[in-house]
Parts: sequence; structure tokens; C-alpha cells
Amino acid sequence: MHPMPNVEAYACFPKVIARGIAGKTKRWIQKVPALEFAVGEEAVSRSELERYLRKPKAAFVRHGSNHDIWESAEGDRESQIPRHQEIKKNTARRICDDLGVPRHPSL
Repeated sequence: MHPMPNVEAYACFPKVIARGIAGKTKRWIQKVPALEFAVGEEAVSRSELERYLRKPKAAFVRHGSNHDIWESAEGDRESQIPRHQEIKKNTARRICDDLGVPRHPSL
């Protein structure tokens, strides 16, 4: 049986931890504390982002299976918003860019 790898050394690489290090089984992953976000990344609440988008800049279209679909005021651009309580700031920036909406100052 292989010893459990040093997880602290890989804490900044959540994908490495999720896949297992050097082909080890995933049994030891449950012992790793949950990593909420990648290093240095913050989040914005979904309700705050939707409130910002609802101003005359974008409109809700429909519910998808895991995302909500929004379109720009002109109707020529479309984007998906994940249904999470918090959305990473990089994702929120990308949503604003996709819809042609100026980025919120907090992003």
C-alpha cells in the first residue's frame, strides 16, 4: 500500500488533488480539506450579479438544466449564469463581457 502523498505541497493545485497524485487512488482525497476557490480568487454572490445585470443592460431568458440563460438588451448576445450561491469573479467578468455589459466596479 502506498503512503498518502504530502497534500499540503499540492494545495494550490486543486485539479491535481481531484485527479489523484501520481496515479494514486482517490481514497485519500476525502481527508483533504475542501478548497473553495483557487488561490487568490474571490467570489461575488449570484443575486448581486443578477441585480446588476437586470438594470437596463440584460434580460433573463429561461432556465437551463444547470444554468440560467440571459441575453443582452439588444438581443444579439447570450450568456449562461451558473446556479451557485457564489460565482467566481473571473466567471462574472466573462459573463459581463459575453453580454456586452460594462464590468461592475467590484469586479
